[in-house]
Amino acid sequence: MAMQWLGHYTFNTDKRSQISTFIGLMKAKNHEDYVTAMRCVDMPPQNFAFSSNEGDIAITANGRWPIKFDQQGRVSQDGSNPRNTWKGFVPMEQVPQTKNPDAGFVTSANQRSTAKDYPYYYNGGFDDYRGRMINRILSRAVNYSVDSMMQMQNNTYSIKAEEALPLMLEAVGNQSEEMAQKILQDLRAWDYQFDKDEKAPAVFQKWYSWVYRTTFDEVYALRDSMDVLYPDSWRLIDLLENLPDHSIFDIQETVDNELAIDVIRTAWDSTLMDIGEEYNTEDFNWQKEKGTYIGHLGNIKPFGAYDVPIGGYHDAINAVQDDFGPSWRMIVQLGEKPRAWGVFPGGQSGNPGSKYYDNMILQWAQGQYNELFFMDGPDDDGQPKVFKMNFKSENIQN
Repeated sequence: MAMQWLGHYTFNTDKRSQISTFIGLMKAKNHEDYVTAMRCVDMPPQNFAFSSNEGDIAITANGRWPIKFDQQGRVSQDGSNPRNTWKGFVPMEQVPQTKNPDAGFVTSANQRSTAKDYPYYYNGGFDDYRGRMINRILSRAVNYSVDSMMQMQNNTYSIKAEEALPLMLEAVGNQSEEMAQKILQDLRAWDYQFDKDEKAPAVFQKWYSWVYRTTFDEVYALRDSMDVLYPDSWRLIDLLENLPDHSIFDIQETVDNELAIDVIRTAWDSTLMDIGEEYNTEDFNWQKEKGTYIGHLGNIKPFGAYDVPIGGYHDAINAVQDDFGPSWRMIVQLGEKPRAWGVFPGGQSGNPGSKYYDNMILQWAQGQYNELFFMDGPDDDGQPKVFKMNFKSENIQN
């Protein structure tokens, strides 16, 4: 098995090194400098956002985009057939980019970078829920502020739950069993926020997972014998709403011909069995169900942080999962001298014995920020210096 990958290519369009991009961006004064700095990027595409105190904003999915035929790259192909080779690369002036859009903002949250009329095919996994939520918030805002940006970065609202749960609730209707009634009541009152202390998010995730797995049982049956591509969540929700009698809902291990309503009800029964009597205990909530932890890089368990008290959801803006999430949050306010606020789930020291080893984890979990210190020079005493290191150069002879 051979892989065709951009890292195997050498481009001679620019003699600068890749690191020159970031040096150029640090020195950039305007949009033109931003564009010039990115011209030496030959790596796979990454989003580079731009903003200036002159009022310009922009974003570019910068890098080399292979020219592919429709659906190329989704499955293995015969490498000896010339038809399966890339047909060059998208010209840099045609890679996805925008400057000063009418919307008044640019966003990047792993959503698809282009509209349907983009002339070049590219593949990847694009669930647009986070991007849609960011766009929803920004398009409704009258004014932006540092506080509103902090609130948005920590937003746990899920459009996926907003679109899927009503369809699921309609299918199960009312229940006679007391515990089921209580759970349904909580689900119907839920605001689709994946807050850490709430029970409804934990129920929804269990239930939705059962619906997904039961619907696509044909796909799961293949995974032991071949690599498979799992359908996106939006596809399942679209099927539930618009094609509830589609054959994909037929459960393979039964003799009946199930519809979407049958799958949802079967998944509901499985969810109730999973939860049991635990629902009425304090241990049943989204924090416990998600179990966020921050492991040590060397996998030394005592040096990690476990059961971190934080909400969030992989399809929400605050995309915290069990072992994955927004590792660096930052907000920059432009002006004559920029101000910025940031936080990350760790500390500034790698020494587990230092109080600065993990002092920002709780801040990060609670959505708090630290104002960042832009030093004008080594003698800038705008904030107290906690630690200072002096480097001495010496001539080293072999």
